[in-house]
Amino acid sequence: MDQHIFSFNRVFLVSILFFAFTTATSSQEISAQKNDSAFFCGIKKEYAKGMSFTDFLQACLIQWNPVNNDSVKWEPCGVDISTQIRYSGFDEIIRKLARSSVVKAYTASLTSADGRPMYCLEIGNGSKTVTFTAGVHAREVANPQFLLKFATELVSEYEKGDTAIVALLSKVKLAVLPCVNPDGYEAAMNGNGVIANKNLYLSAGNNREVFQTKSNARGVDLNRNFPSYSASFLWNEKKEETYLIKTYRNFYFFAGDTLGSENETKVTMNFLMKYIPVSFRYVDFHSVGRSIFAGKPHLSDEFNKACLETGALISSITKYHLLDLDDENTGEGTDGSITDFAAEIAAGFAYNPVIGRLAPPDSVPMTRKSGMFKYHCSVNTVETLNSL
Repeated sequence: MDQHIFSFNRVFLVSILFFAFTTATSSQEISAQKNDSAFFCGIKKEYAKGMSFTDFLQACLIQWNPVNNDSVKWEPCGVDISTQIRYSGFDEIIRKLARSSVVKAYTASLTSADGRPMYCLEIGNGSKTVTFTAGVHAREVANPQFLLKFATELVSEYEKGDTAIVALLSKVKLAVLPCVNPDGYEAAMNGNGVIANKNLYLSAGNNREVFQTKSNARGVDLNRNFPSYSASFLWNEKKEETYLIKTYRNFYFFAGDTLGSENETKVTMNFLMKYIPVSFRYVDFHSVGRSIFAGKPHLSDEFNKACLETGALISSITKYHLLDLDDENTGEGTDGSITDFAAEIAAGFAYNPVIGRLAPPDSVPMTRKSGMFKYHCSVNTVETLNSL
């Protein structure tokens, strides 16, 4: 793997941590509004039904169980990105990190579709939080490894007594969900044989397709499965149906029969609902080639300005291309991404059980941009390199 790319990532990750904004805290809410039927006006097609209240409640009730560090003293550890890391290797790395007094490691009470654990790390003791996720798409295997390598280097410097890192982690906390799609990650590197449940979609897939898949083990693209306000709706009158949407289980672009249907989506929703309200920055890593997305067209100017500022900071360090707000597609049936969901949490949207999606708490149909920005957390997608 490209060490030069990693050095870019390490520099801008640390830089993001250094620049803090004031944050607010709150738990996620459920909209009390009973009717939002006007929301459906102008929708040309619905590719996935809304998330059921039962599924949403399951997401809310997920617990994060501490990883036992067995009271073992810290020992230096590292991540070698010159070779691919099996997902089973994540456990060893995370348990080693948990030996540090500055790290808290957790596993979610809900596993992936094929039974793999999903991990969360908190690094630092500060009152201001930066949140990172990676690996929502199966084939984009580099970024989960980058995040783990960054975590081990950051903690190692802390344990060595590096004054800048010690000071930083006394002010800032890093929240990391290193791999959103564990089954897909493992299958994209090692083929369909790693899927233990032979009833799952990827298990029966041709490895030529499996090695390039975006989906989870059940054939659902997790980056279409989040219950954001316009998820899976084709409403943009200037757009027609696109190849970027599938209506059946697939290696790419299937949002699921219902939003929020996947275990991995629910775990990630829980993680984001926990950390976005207390974060000042959130970055999701993808691998389509050295670019940065900043903002959401339907959200407030204040939110989009914050995203642009974070994007500009990252661009100044990495020289990645900062895309314009117009490059963020919406209303084309492809909404429902991890950052769509996170951005709407930052805006202050709440789950509406009538439509099965996030919506403004007063449930007024959005005929114009939302003016909300309840939790002052910027949301950016960073595309670090071409897919492996």
